[in-house]
Amino acid sequence: MVNKIVAIIVFIFCCFFMAEMGTQWLIIFIAAVGAYAFFVYFSLRKKDKDYKQKIQDYNEEEKSDHTIWEKEGQTVAVEEEAYHISGLPGTSNEKCVIDVKTKMIVFDCSGHFELPMERVKGANVSPQIRTIQTYNTTTKNKPSLGGAVAGGILFGAPGAIVGGMSGKSKTKTTVQEQNVVEALYITIDYINAEGLPAQLVFKGGRNSNLYDLGDKINTYAGHVDSVL
Repeated sequence: MVNKIVAIIVFIFCCFFMAEMGTQWLIIFIAAVGAYAFFVYFSLRKKDKDYKQKIQDYNEEEKSDHTIWEKEGQTVAVEEEAYHISGLPGTSNEKCVIDVKTKMIVFDCSGHFELPMERVKGANVSPQIRTIQTYNTTTKNKPSLGGAVAGGILFGAPGAIVGGMSGKSKTKTTVQEQNVVEALYITIDYINAEGLPAQLVFKGGRNSNLYDLGDKINTYAGHVDSVL
């Protein structure tokens, strides 16, 4: 939210600055911002369309085997580049495909694992955030009255100007902080075969589908015979 407010303030400031330089520059600036916003909008639309097509492809492939379709249910979310952190037998950071279905969650890593939705308690997605600090230093010169007098006595009027500029300088350093999401983590809570609480943890990129996986898991968690 803070980043959005800062972006709006910067945009307004740039508009005023461009207006001072001339109407032509203001028009060019607004056109450039509009072109960038147009590009981002259609990039996000394409990503969403590709993701929906991927889920449809998963379902079309699995419909060919009616037994699997009845057992596992329909795919509602998928992430093909999740990295296993803990919970499954295997090496940490192993690349996995997580296929969230209406009746179970399927994990394809070096091995194949299935977790029925009736044993799932829920999921939580949290970001890994890195704070970037930017240092800005400004220096201001403080005029010296004594220096101006001495300069005038020794060198005349030009010397008074030089002497007046030879006062103490004041340096101010400001720090700006920006939070950047580097990765996402999803934690899946479930009841294991011994009836005890357990967790599965996976890591994904900042643009991964883990938030969608978490939403769908929470929708179907605990369902004994879920249907779409």
